[in-house]
Amino acid sequence: MNDSKSICWQCVHHREVVSGKGSVFLLCRVSQTDEADLILPEIDALLKTELLSYRSRWPKYPPQPLAICPFFVELPVSR
Repeated sequence: MNDSKSICWQCVHHREVVSGKGSVFLLCRVSQTDEADLILPEIDALLKTELLSYRSRWPKYPPQPLAICPFFVELPVSR
C-alpha cells in the first residue's frame, strides 16, 4: 500500500496499474463494475439512485491525490 494522501489507496474500488515505464496509476473500477456487484457507501436509497446515475461519468483514472469521493468504501482491515 502507498502512503500517498489520496483516499483511493484505501478504497475497495481501486486497482494499481503500472505502466511499462514504471509509472503508477490508480484505476477506479466504479464505472466498470456491474451494478449488482458494485459496493456502495452506506447511504439512503434516493442518494444511492443518484450516485448510480452518476457513475458512468466518473473518471476511470481520477486526478490524484483525491481527498473526497462519493464512491469511497474503505478496504476491510486485514489481520
